[in-house]
Order: sequence, then structure tokens, then C-alpha cells
Amino acid sequence: MRGKLRYLLLSVSLIASLLSACSNGNENVSKSEGDNPTSMPAEPRATASSSLPERLQNIGFQAENWPIVTEKVSVSVFGGTHPLLGAQEDWENNKMLNRLEEKTNIDLELSKVINLGTGWKEQMNLAFASGELPDFFFKSMFTKLEEMNYGKQGLLIPLEDLIAEYAPHLSSLMEEYPEIRKSITTPDGHIYTFPELNVDPISRVTANLNINHVWLENVGMKVPTTLDELYEVLVAFKTKDPNGNGKADEIPLSLSEMPNILSLMRLFGYMYGDDGMFLDPDKNQILFVPSTPEFKQYLEYFNRLYKEGLLDSESFTQKPDQITSKNGGEVTTVGAFLTNSPVLLAPGLSAKAKSDDLTIDENQRKSDYTFIVLTAPNGKKYAAGGSVVSTGRAAITKKAENPEIIVRWLDYFYSKEGGEEMWAGLKDEDYKIENDRIVFLKSDGSVATGAEAGDVRKYATLQPGGRIPHLVPETIINLLDFDLKKLKEPLAPYAQPALPSFFFAPEDLKRISAMSADIGPYIEQFAAKAITGQINLDAEWDQFQSTLKRMGSDDLLMQYQKAYEIFDSN
Repeated sequence: MRGKLRYLLLSVSLIASLLSACSNGNENVSKSEGDNPTSMPAEPRATASSSLPERLQNIGFQAENWPIVTEKVSVSVFGGTHPLLGAQEDWENNKMLNRLEEKTNIDLELSKVINLGTGWKEQMNLAFASGELPDFFFKSMFTKLEEMNYGKQGLLIPLEDLIAEYAPHLSSLMEEYPEIRKSITTPDGHIYTFPELNVDPISRVTANLNINHVWLENVGMKVPTTLDELYEVLVAFKTKDPNGNGKADEIPLSLSEMPNILSLMRLFGYMYGDDGMFLDPDKNQILFVPSTPEFKQYLEYFNRLYKEGLLDSESFTQKPDQITSKNGGEVTTVGAFLTNSPVLLAPGLSAKAKSDDLTIDENQRKSDYTFIVLTAPNGKKYAAGGSVVSTGRAAITKKAENPEIIVRWLDYFYSKEGGEEMWAGLKDEDYKIENDRIVFLKSDGSVATGAEAGDVRKYATLQPGGRIPHLVPETIINLLDFDLKKLKEPLAPYAQPALPSFFFAPEDLKRISAMSADIGPYIEQFAAKAITGQINLDAEWDQFQSTLKRMGSDDLLMQYQKAYEIFDSN
């Protein structure tokens, strides 16, 4: 990798994101083993060298063990990066990439390193249009449609046979978790990209309701477990001065924008996914949620909250940072909100802080909040959770002369040791574990804190910014934020995505996209008007259903069901 830059393209745009949050992206339906890190468990995938193609024999390719090739080989890569991971020159100095070069005898020639937030799509499309392709894309963001289109054109190569032969770790995971193969197989029966995998149910818990347990103590109430109990708690938050400042300044429940408000349909027993769809696990079929009686009940409940001042009136338009601003004064003013981590929406000191030292977790306002999950009227309990599979994280192009070596290189990241190194570097060199937490180490072995810890991770790992073809390491991710793990653990048994990660056939996408463009905004507008009382829900409900059918909701549901059945048959 060193000194072999073909050209340099840097991005100066910064993205504000949390390191650990990057692993929780819930990307569903798309429309557009030992302690020694230099050894790999031997598995029965070896191919006799005499049966290998001459091109692989010439470079001393080994189907197992290290190095991957005995003769040094260079492969070109188009990488997706993030300000927290660094630009191209930082990749050149990345300890993990350099360790991998020594381990594998494969030298990465950095074709481009592009900021995933600002330049990825433009530069990726330009590479395909110009024909100036790298051997492979790494830390990428291919949509399902792009996978199918570039695969059909022969620009991305099919991977299923290569994975079966040369990727024992990924193959093993695909056997253990059948949804992986289903999720990454396109309608034409091929696999064109490597996925990001998270089989840890705790870290897959995403944005759920958080409630202020200090306020609950102050008003003498317990954590709510039903909709009726939640209502009573919110009334108490509004009327009983739970923050104790003598002012009526409490906001019982504050949310941000309609997609998040609609996601709380799960309180009524149905998850709410793309276009209002939900895979009903009891019936194993797709359900169009806005056509259910429960959707009307949901609208009636939130209208009641709105009318009584229990729901923030700005919830329909405000961004999360506006909730943070409201809740970041001297006293806490927001009783409940929807978030992946309370630290995002609850800055400042805890109501029970023993000092003003915010480096102590117990002094932070986030510690005043806890996740909750309610039992719906139909008896169901659902929490929001991400998919096991996120597709599009790496792909090999037709330019690659020896795709087998790239498959073996990538497969390391699906091993336990590879995933851990991806997130934290090498134990006792880059990090150590203290008090159930990971601490990063400077070059002299001392503990790095603050920005120094970020720099250690930036050069010792490849995780910052996410979008990685790998297995998320359960132990590491939970030790990186042990307090958040404890908060999310009770929700894990109930957490799931609304839909699995599946593909639509390309020939169906145009019609699906057209229907979605009309139906989605219409549902949001109707829901907002119903919740805020701008319409009489009883009088307008039948017309709402008729309009949805006229827009094609039945056809849209049929297309989702068709795609799911193809997915389920893989």
C-alpha cells in the first residue's frame, strides 16, 4: 500500500456521528478464533495447488493459512472513508492495513479514498461510466439496485462460488444464519456484494422510547408497561412539576418528524417499515399497516396526547438537535423521547449528580433516562431493531485478475479476531479492558483519553464511519459502551426490523417507486392532520382507505409480498 497512490482525491466535509452508532444502520428494503491475530483457524477449504489455475500457482496462492500468496501481489481498491477514519494519507499509515499487508502479502494500491457522506456516489458512478475500475470496492455503499444493475452488466462479478470455496468464515455464518444468504442473494440468483453482519441482539437495538426515571420517582410512579400507564405518566409529567423548579416548563413527550412518529405504531402491535409495510411473523406475510384498525387506534391515541399538551407540538417538524437544545439547560425539561442513545438528547448534568464532573457517567444527564418497551393492546411487544444484514459493503469488479485472493482477504473480517481487530485493533497493543470497558492505548502503553483515544482508534482500526464488510464483534461493541449495553439489554428479546433485507426485481422497481412517491407522503400528511386535530378522523377514515387503494396500495402490497417470497425461497 505504501507509496503506490495512483491519484489523490480528498474530501474536506465533516460528518457528525458517533463511532458505535455506525454499526446500527437498519438498511432493509432498497429501492433505488484464537488469540493470536496472525493465525487463522485451519478449515477444510484447501485446494490442491496442482488443480489451481496457472495464474494462482504463479503467485503462490494458498487457499488457507497465511500468507494468502507467497509472491507479493498488488490489488487496487476504491475505499469509502469518514472524517473519523481519515483521508487517503491516513489509510496509508493505518496500522491494521499495514499489519494485513504483512500477514497476507497483498499490497493495497489505493485507487481512491472517498468520503462516504459527500463524494461516494458521484465518484463511484464515474468509475463505472469511465471504465476506470479498481479491482475491488471496500467500505462501500452500493444500493441493492446498483448491485443488480452493475452485476447484470458484468461489471461486478458473482461471488457465491468464490465465497463457498475461499471464504470459510463468511460461509460458516451463512450456514448458521440462513437469513444472510437470503438477504444478499439478488433475484437473478447471484451474490454481488459482501455484507456487514451483526448477530448480536443487544447492539441491534436501535431508536426506542426513553423515559426519565428520576421524574418517575419524583411523581411516585413506576416505569409504564402499557399505553394506559404511559398516558398517566405523561399527565403526571405535565402537571406535577417533576423537575422541581416550580415552573410549568416540562415537555412530557418530544419527538422529531413524521417517520419517527409513525415508527411508534409498534406500541399498537405492528412495526412500521418502508411504505407502511410490516412482516407479520405470525402469518409470515407482509401487512400494509395503514389499512389496519390498529392504525386508526394509533392516530386516536396520539391525537389525545396532542390535544392535552402531552406531545410536543413541534414534534412534526423539529430535528433531534432541537430536542437536545430544549433538554440541555440547567434543569431537565423533556420527560420522554425516541433515541438510539440518551446521550444524544440529554446533555448536561444529571438531576442526581454528586459533582459537576461530566467525565463520571453517573453525573451525566443521560443516566436519568431508561429505555422502555410497552405491551400493545393485541398483546405484542416490539422494540425497534436493526437487521442482521446490511448489504453493499464490498464488491469485486471484472478488472480483478485474481478475485480469489481478494475474497480470502475480505473473509478475515468475518472471523472473531478479524472483527475485533476491525473495531479495536490488537489487544494489549492498541487497547485493553478495564472495569468492563475498553480503553485505548498510546504508543508508550499509557491510556489515551479524549481526542487521543480517537486518534489511536483512527490508526489502529478501520471501523470509524461504519459501512464495513465484517462481522460486528459482540464483545467489543458492548464493551465500547457498557452502560448503553445495560440499558438496551432488556429490549433485545423484542427488537426486530419491520422488514427483512430483500431485493425487488429490477423490472418491478419503476412501478413500486412511482406508487411509493405518492402513497408515502399522503400517509404522513393524513397522520399529521389526524394527530393535530385538523381533520375528523372518524369522518375521514373511510375516504383515507379509498384513496390509498386508488393510489395503488393493494398493488404495492402485492409487490412487497412477491419480493419477500423470492427472498424466503433462497
